[in-house]
Amino acid sequence: MAKTLPGTTIAVDWNRPEEAETLLNSLFLAGGLMLSQVASLTGLEPYVIQNWVRRGFVAPPERKRYSRRQFSRIVLINMLKDSMQLDKICALLSYVNGELDDESDDLIDDFQLYLYIVRLAALVEHQPPSGPDEAARWCQTAAENYCECVPGARDRVARCLHVILTAYLAGRLKQEGFPQFSRFAILYHIMQDLLVAPALFSRLFLPGHKKTEKPKDPILPQDHPGRQASQMPFCRIITIAITIILPPADPM
Repeated sequence: MAKTLPGTTIAVDWNRPEEAETLLNSLFLAGGLMLSQVASLTGLEPYVIQNWVRRGFVAPPERKRYSRRQFSRIVLINMLKDSMQLDKICALLSYVNGELDDESDDLIDDFQLYLYIVRLAALVEHQPPSGPDEAARWCQTAAENYCECVPGARDRVARCLHVILTAYLAGRLKQEGFPQFSRFAILYHIMQDLLVAPALFSRLFLPGHKKTEKPKDPILPQDHPGRQASQMPFCRIITIAITIILPPADPM
């Protein structure tokens, strides 16, 4: 069981996830964090954080200090980067928060978004979702106290959380190296339902794909298109999940 908050080196007791907010707030009692502190709390090299600021993934720090909101953005990117490409992470975060280096158009504070994720991670630590329907319910429940600033914002936040939860599960499995066959089955069932139907799955994953003979898969039928998809890189799987869960972006 993971003993740190997602994307950080901060120890956490998953039996008391509600303490995460108090713990994180305590880090900012004296103001913002210096670069060295952010690096220590995330395990990132300082130059990586500076590069993300230069590329517009994070708003620039004020007087060399990172706010709680900026720290949360860095943590979000850090927790997703093992299972998603950076440009896809940015597209996902932009879905709810527009221009990433401009906080004025955000639908949700990154800190609040991260707290929702911590709650979801706590559920995962005790028992992963049985499938995408349950995962979607978790995300809807997590965002139920969110106050919409514009109509439809809550649905956007819930969809964003659904993708992040899927990516979090994928990242965990990747880090653990599939030590148990049943864990691979969990990810497969999540992705199978996220992709709605095998026909759509084939069009998205396997355009012009030339089939080759492979040993019989113990999970998937021999002719199921998911057999080839199970060999795909995690970032590709998550990219397709985003295209399914998130509708086309509306002007913000």
